Amino acid sequence: MAQLFEVTYNGCRCQLSRLNPTVLSALFRLEKTTIILIDADDTVFLWDDERFDKIEMAKQPLMVEGSAAVHLPPPGNCYSIRQKALTQTKQLAVQRVLRSDNGKPGIPVQLVHIAITREEAKVPKINEKLQAIAGFKELLLCNVQGVPFSDDEATQSRIFYA
Repeated sequence: MAQLFEVTYNGCRCQLSRLNPTVLSALFRLEKTTIILIDADDTVFLWDDERFDKIEMAKQPLMVEGSAAVHLPPPGNCYSIRQKALTQTKQLAVQRVLRSDNGKPGIPVQLVHIAITREEAKVPKINEKLQAIAGFKELLLCNVQGVPFSDDEATQSRIFYA
């Protein structure tokens, strides 16, 4: 029986028999050179031209992150956000990612977790908590394409933080 990898991206969960950037790029419409995997222990895995190194099957599902195949030119530093737990207080895993010379996200340089309540689930409050962390001062929360989240109707709805 073939080994299956369980991956999730943007709320979509699936099982794959082959785990490589070409498959993930086609499935989730991501630029394959930007794809990283993150396991349940927040370990980041990069493609090394042959495989994602040392993935432990017990630490699945693997979170897929990367830049959309069509994206806007990013600002300086970028942060991606993902939900950690479904409880009254949610843990957001936030990665600090520097941009490479070609403008694409580079390798994550720092990972932090921010606890927020339903009432704190607003862009300005999350930015405030983020900026209180060493190394994140004066930086804003962005999506994986590097676009800062705005404080508007779309990000103020409960669905955005569900």
